[in-house]
Amino acid sequence: MQNMTSDIKAPHWIRMAFTDVVRSRYYEVMPSDEVDRILEKNMCITLGGQLDYTNPGTGAPTPQEVGKTLEVDGLFYCNILDFQIYFPYYLHIKQVKIRCKLVNTKTGAVVWEKEAEKDNTSTYWIAGMTFLELFLYKNAMLGNANPMPAETNAVVKQMQTTIPPGPGPKPLFPTPIRP
Repeated sequence: MQNMTSDIKAPHWIRMAFTDVVRSRYYEVMPSDEVDRILEKNMCITLGGQLDYTNPGTGAPTPQEVGKTLEVDGLFYCNILDFQIYFPYYLHIKQVKIRCKLVNTKTGAVVWEKEAEKDNTSTYWIAGMTFLELFLYKNAMLGNANPMPAETNAVVKQMQTTIPPGPGPKPLFPTPIRP
């Protein structure tokens, strides 16, 4: 996940939700911590932005090199374009926007690409947030809870049906997206 936002936890939350969606499309998914460990150990890659193969000036490895290192046939590259909550006047606005693509690691060809976004706007009788909402939001940001689970899940759900089906066995019951 290449994070183009100021929220340092956004890649973690979106990656968890996106992994569930990819599994539901019949792909075998390598655990995220294993991917991170292999990329760091073998390629010195610790950030999603280091994998931007579309910008050769960054010195990013090609999808073929990453695929060979991870021993996988395909890679999902995602850019987090927006992940924010803001409070202008009496509004409470939540926005999530991502762009993802699936790349064949044998050929480097883009097999699938999609951009999705979700905006939620609420109004309040009092300007800004209520004390309870501010308390809950602050705790979510300080802890490990996603402050925008509904928006995150809505964005990855938009992508779910457009991802081409993978080679894995088709389950009787699809994997649900985490609440």
